[in-house]
Amino acid sequence: MQPQRGQNQSPFFSIVTVTWNLVSLGRVDAVRRAAESLWAQDYVSVEHIIQDGGSTDGTVEILRDIASEAPDHIETKVESVGDTGIYDGMNRAVARASGRYIIFLNSDDLMGGPKALSHLAAPLEAHDLDFVFGQTISVDHEMGAEKLLGRPSLKSVLQRVPFGHNSAAFSREMFNALGGHDLRYRTTSDYDFILRMVVAGYQGAFVKQVTSKFFSGGASSNTAAVRADHAAIWGDILGNLVDLSDFDQAARERWFDAGHMPFRVAFAIWRKKGIPQTLRRAAWHSMVKSLRRAATGRGRLS
Repeated sequence: MQPQRGQNQSPFFSIVTVTWNLVSLGRVDAVRRAAESLWAQDYVSVEHIIQDGGSTDGTVEILRDIASEAPDHIETKVESVGDTGIYDGMNRAVARASGRYIIFLNSDDLMGGPKALSHLAAPLEAHDLDFVFGQTISVDHEMGAEKLLGRPSLKSVLQRVPFGHNSAAFSREMFNALGGHDLRYRTTSDYDFILRMVVAGYQGAFVKQVTSKFFSGGASSNTAAVRADHAAIWGDILGNLVDLSDFDQAARERWFDAGHMPFRVAFAIWRKKGIPQTLRRAAWHSMVKSLRRAATGRGRLS
């Protein structure tokens, strides 16, 4: 049975929405749809933290109007202050949050149906978990066509983001312990956070339910920037585990293009003592992927 929100009781979930100049970007209707998808949830222990990056086009007034329409059980808090980008906004929002778990609902995203929060809450209430993630549907901006993305899995964490950032719930305590999003990575700080989370050994679970929808496009669609960020992240995080002195930024960017890292790098991670089992399984998956691609002549790496 889900917790009922008392007057002085902290919510189970804090839903974070980061915005900036939505009027100018033509996304006012989108953010309203995002809020309405939250209002439709059958899970009631919720607060909504809206963090605006200092909009100057009337966005803040619209956000406050939307907040005034929220159901009584969803306390909605709007703040507008200048920031350095979406991840800085997320960090600022989490600092204002009081929920046990954080969910990031971008201004043009949707909850994955009215039971999305209930699906995420079930394993969190039953087990001592640091995070949980579900499935994601991609919606084409122009055509409106929906596509269920491939099965999320932590075993792919050494290649790419293993699940949609907005399909997951993260422990606020864990988020703060890891220092939140690293603002050096402007396009894929979510991947950096998830990889650090796995390397640190935090425990999570997969829920085979659609928990989010997102509209294709945005910062993460900039392939060159994503490639550069991934390569830097691998150097920073994996370079603390194994010797990457033979692989500079350009070499690691080729890992991104190939879709896997060299076998010897994955093997070095796999055989390292004391690493979390989730990371060891991911290294094994990377080794197998590297061998398969080498056998077919695709994505060959030294």
